[in-house]
Amino acid sequence: MIYDIPTDTNQGSEKIIGGILTAAQFFWLMSGLVVGLAIFSLVFVLTKLKILSILLGLITGSYGVPFAFYKKHEMTLFFYLKTKRKFNKKSKKLINKRSL
Repeated sequence: MIYDIPTDTNQGSEKIIGGILTAAQFFWLMSGLVVGLAIFSLVFVLTKLKILSILLGLITGSYGVPFAFYKKHEMTLFFYLKTKRKFNKKSKKLINKRSL
């Protein structure tokens, strides 16, 4: 007899960007880069200070790094914060709970 073996679906997302990054990680890093460049250009045009512009651009541009790489309870940071927000919005009053 020949048995069909299902494929392993627990591998997670595929690393498609150079074999290093998933598409979601690439998205978070690119969005951080775009925001950092926008802040850099805005501050540089307004103040003409290179050091301040670079510093603020790096600080705001690095916001995507934790969302791309940090995992908490085997979930990405974005998914963890989204589920935590959903949980906190739920009603904590139980129907059958007695009042004292």
